[in-house]
Amino acid sequence: MSVTGLIKRFGVVACMVSMLGQPLSCMAAGSANQAVAAVHVEDVVIDEGVLVGKVSTETGRPVPAKDVEVMFAGGVIATTQTDAGGNFRVAGLREGVHEIRSGTSTASYRLWPKKTAPPQVRQVAHVSCCDDCPPQQQRVDPPRRGPLKRAFAAYPLATTALVAAGIGAAIAIPIATSQKPASP
Repeated sequence: MSVTGLIKRFGVVACMVSMLGQPLSCMAAGSANQAVAAVHVEDVVIDEGVLVGKVSTETGRPVPAKDVEVMFAGGVIATTQTDAGGNFRVAGLREGVHEIRSGTSTASYRLWPKKTAPPQVRQVAHVSCCDDCPPQQQRVDPPRRGPLKRAFAAYPLATTALVAAGIGAAIAIPIATSQKPASP
């Protein structure tokens, strides 16, 4: 077997491994974590990309100076802090399912633009936390995830396919442009 044949076989194996690796690892992780709780998602309206919300205790007391994170596809896309009345506003959001986290409390909301929102949609997102939530004095922003990590988290199969295509092209193009005859 020639060196070219070995390179071709190696290229095919590398492409197959890269395409199958991510879905197989997701399936393995899923089987290890089969006891997943159902997530309740509520509808809330966003006006021109602005989400309005409130953080309060279980008894309804507003929580001032509390950090709030908005997450999409597993990554933090926005952070803010509540005002004296426990209210917060986050701009620059798009429709879709987002998680809103404040401290250890997380709520899931489907954000709707005002024009397409269903009739029963909430106007304000609410996150409830424990009754003894102390206000936070100093806000530390979490590290940001790069655009490639966000893309891979949001579209793992498409990203895997693009990586596989790049590897395949890098192997196939030099072989196809070779001036050597295919047979001696």
